[in-house]
Amino acid sequence: MSDALNLFLHQSICEERIPFEIKLPKAETLEAIRAAQRGDVRETSIEEIRKIWDEAKEDRSDQ
Repeated sequence: MSDALNLFLHQSICEERIPFEIKLPKAETLEAIRAAQRGDVRETSIEEIRKIWDEAKEDRSDQ
């Protein structure tokens, strides 16, 4: 077994629980999951993803 898995199992036993907090997804993420399950998705090119990413970075730098 890997060291990481051994550490995880050891910590789980010591804490008697999963050794990290499990958070519920945000509403936007849940809606994206539901849309994908319905097949309500569209293809996106890597160029479009890069453009969206760059625009978001610019918006954050303006703040």
